[in-house]
Order: sequence, then structure tokens, then C-alpha cells
Amino acid sequence: MSPLKIKVYEEGDSTIWIPVSSRSPEKEARALLPFAGLKGFYKHGFKAASESSPYFKALASIQSAYLRREKKTFRVKVGIETQRRDAWRHGHGQSNSPLLSPTLGWVEVPVKQLMDISPEELAFELESSGEWLVSSKRIQK
Repeated sequence: MSPLKIKVYEEGDSTIWIPVSSRSPEKEARALLPFAGLKGFYKHGFKAASESSPYFKALASIQSAYLRREKKTFRVKVGIETQRRDAWRHGHGQSNSPLLSPTLGWVEVPVKQLMDISPEELAFELESSGEWLVSSKRIQK
């Protein structure tokens, strides 16, 4: 059996890989789920050059950047900083919301159940498996 590898989402896919970040300092699980709906806009990309896209486009951009390990160096207020492109803003796009990346891992879930999944469920699947890439138990049902 070959090891799991994430796939960039394409319309018509029956499953989708969701990035999960490490827990917040308050122990809140965090994942890129459609909190603003599928047509809502999500901030993603480099911290110094963010983009805003509907959910599936934002997710595909993050997946692609992760697979290509995209990084870029920017001149910022504190000097020079190398940033990852596989990042997203947690929350409704407030400028002070944290910028996250898939530091805990990725969970593959059925697209049709995307609106019913919580960040806690995804974090638990990764934490309990000890793996970086996990197919959700929902797929196995």
C-alpha cells in the first residue's frame, strides 16, 4: 500500500484534504474549514502579500503551495523575513487573526460532509493517529 499524499482539490472530487494547524495557546483546534460558507472569502498566502478567495480556490492554493514548498523572502518592518505561502488567516479575516499553516497535518474528508466537520474532530484524528496525513474515519464508513 502506498503512503498517503495530499491532492490539490479539483471540482468533482469526492474527498478533500484539509490543513490543520497546531492548537491555539487556549488549546483550541484550528483547521481551514468553511466558517464563512463555500462562497465566502478567505485570506491566504504570504503574510506580506495575502490573497482573498472563495473557499475551494483558497484551499487549492494552500494545498498547491504546500506541495511545492513555496516560500518567499520579504522586507518587513523588522527586517528580512522568509514566509510560507501555504498559510491562512484563522477567523473572519480580521487583521489581528493569526496566520496559520498545516503544522499538525492534513486530514482527508468527504466533500459532502465538509460543512459538518469541526476543527476539533480533525485535530483529534491527527493527534490520536500520530500521523501527518490521515484519511478521516468518515471516509471509512
